[in-house]
Amino acid sequence: MQDNRVERDSAPRRRSVLSRWLKRLVSVFCCILIGLALLVGWAWWTVFFPPPDVPWIVRVNQARDAVRKEPRNVERRLALARLLLTVSPSYNQEAVAVLRETIRIDPTHGEAYSLLGNGLNTLKEHDAAIIAYQQAIRLDYADYYGLASALGYAGRDEEAVKAFEKAVRRSPRQAFYHLCLGNAYRKVGRLDEARTAWVKAWELDPNGWSGESAKHMLAENETAFSASQRK
Repeated sequence: MQDNRVERDSAPRRRSVLSRWLKRLVSVFCCILIGLALLVGWAWWTVFFPPPDVPWIVRVNQARDAVRKEPRNVERRLALARLLLTVSPSYNQEAVAVLRETIRIDPTHGEAYSLLGNGLNTLKEHDAAIIAYQQAIRLDYADYYGLASALGYAGRDEEAVKAFEKAVRRSPRQAFYHLCLGNAYRKVGRLDEARTAWVKAWELDPNGWSGESAKHMLAENETAFSASQRK
């Protein structure tokens, strides 16, 4: 009789303990679900609404301040010049001025001449850009692509071809250089060599911009290739 009463008393307690554990498990499970939902939501938000970059003007001003603090620090000057050349054509004059002063401080810095050539090219001062690139090359900063571009803009097409050939020899896996070399060959009427260069660019970068551009040039000049082969 007493055993039956004890058993009846313990049954509700067991049910109460079991109920409390079930509630705890449900609470933990809900917390996990909420955490996963927040994680997925955060991932979705960062993909479709990425945080804005630091405004360009802020970065430019920070680089200017760094140069003002150490005006003879060549690396800080080069960092400012790179940023100015990247941001907008409206900053190119300032970039050129920064680079000319950098070269005055250190006339043996090849990259400074190369960047100066970039700035002068964008300002359409192609003859001055050619001189800057040539000096960079003398200082073992071999920017043959920049030199070739400046020569092409200046109408010195045969010289541009030679510079592009050097750029390709130095970086044979660079599809963009092969594309530019093909364009340079086409400009001087060397169609068979242009075709070879474009095919190489396509092979190196079949799914990228350079490869697609080379493919377009091959298709666009197919008639000219056929005429050239008949001669």
